[in-house]
Amino acid sequence: MKSRLVALALAIASTSAFGHENHDYAFKTIAATGQTISGFQLTAFGDPALNNANDVVFNGYVKAPIGSSTYFAGLFSPTALVVPTNGFLPACLGPYQINDAGQIAFVENSKLSPSEPRVSGVYESSFMGGTVKTILAPGSIIDGVQQTANICSNTANSIGGTFAFNDPGRITFLNTGGFYQYTPAKGLKNITITEFDGQPLTRLQLVDGNSRERLFIGSTSPSFSAIFAKDHILVKIPKTIDGADVTDFVLAVASRDSKLAFEGLIGPASAQDFGLFTKDHLVAKSGQTIGGKVISTAGAPFLGLPAVNNRGEVVFTALTGDGTSPNDLAIFTRDAVIVAVGDSIDGKTITALGQPALNDFGVIAFLATFSDGSQEIIEATCRWCR
Repeated sequence: MKSRLVALALAIASTSAFGHENHDYAFKTIAATGQTISGFQLTAFGDPALNNANDVVFNGYVKAPIGSSTYFAGLFSPTALVVPTNGFLPACLGPYQINDAGQIAFVENSKLSPSEPRVSGVYESSFMGGTVKTILAPGSIIDGVQQTANICSNTANSIGGTFAFNDPGRITFLNTGGFYQYTPAKGLKNITITEFDGQPLTRLQLVDGNSRERLFIGSTSPSFSAIFAKDHILVKIPKTIDGADVTDFVLAVASRDSKLAFEGLIGPASAQDFGLFTKDHLVAKSGQTIGGKVISTAGAPFLGLPAVNNRGEVVFTALTGDGTSPNDLAIFTRDAVIVAVGDSIDGKTITALGQPALNDFGVIAFLATFSDGSQEIIEATCRWCR
C-alpha cells in the first residue's frame, strides 16, 4: 500500500514536466472552467465526489446567458447537469455523495417563505439525471418537531458529523431534533440514542461516509469516547496510538467496510495538538514532516474530512508551515505530498486546493485553483493497479 501511494504522489508531483502523462498513472482533467456542459459555461466548482465506477460529481457555477455575471447552476457530472438547483438563488447544494449504484444523495436549501431563513432538505437523484426524490422536505414535521436546520454547504464533504450515504441507499443526517435515517424499505425515522455502554451520552456525532454499518461518535461523562456501531465498538479513547495519546475525537469518516480515518486531539485540548488516525495507526499530526513539508502547528491543520478507502488508504488536505489558507495547503498521503499550493500542473501554478475524493481502487479526484483564476477537477488513475 505504501509503495503504491508513494508512486501516486511522485506521479502527480511530476505533472509539471509530464503534463497529464506518467508511466505509472494516467492523469486527466475531468472538468475545467471555461468548458460547456449541458449548455452551461462553467466558471467555478465545488469539491468532487467519486465512486468505485469512477463516476464523478461536483457543484458547478456558470456564466449567465446575458452579461458577465455568474450563478450556481447545480450538481454536474463531466458530461451533464445532473441536479439543477431548486430555483431559489443564491442556492446551496451539499454535502453530496455518490454510491456505487450511481445514486446521489444531497442536501439543498430552500426558503419556507420570503421572510424566513433558508432551511435544509435532503434529496436523492441519479448519476444519469432524471427525477429528484425528496427524502426530507424543508420544514417537515417529524415526531412533532419541525425540521428547520441549515446544514447546507456547497462542497462534497461537510465539516463532518452531518451526512452519510451507503450503497444500499441508507441516508443518515443531522437536522432539528437530532439524527434521522432513511432506508428504502422503512422510509424516514428519528434515531434516538441516549446512552452508551450503560452511561448517559453527553455527545452524539455521526461518522460520515459510506459504511455498511451506521456509525456514531459517542461521549460519556466521565471521560471516555468511542466510535461505535449498533452492537460493537470500533475504537475507544483515551488510547495511545503509535505513541500519541488520543484524548478526544474531532470528526471521523468510514469506508464501506468500516475502515476509519478520524481526527483527534493529542493530549489536553489546551495544547491544540491534532492528529489524523486510523483505528490502529497515526497517519499525520501537527508538526510532523511528510514529503519535506511540515504539518502546521497553528491550530487545527486538517481541512474538512479526510478520504479513506476499503484498503485503509488515507488521503487528506492539510495546512503546512505558518498555516495560512490557502497559501499553505497541500494534499497528502500517509507518507508523501501529492500536490501543494505553488506546484505547477500543465504549466499553471496552483493557488488553492480542495478536499480530495478517493475510491477503493486508489483513484483520487481533487479540485485545484490556478493563478490565472481557472479551476480544474483532476483525476489520477493507476495504470497497473487491478
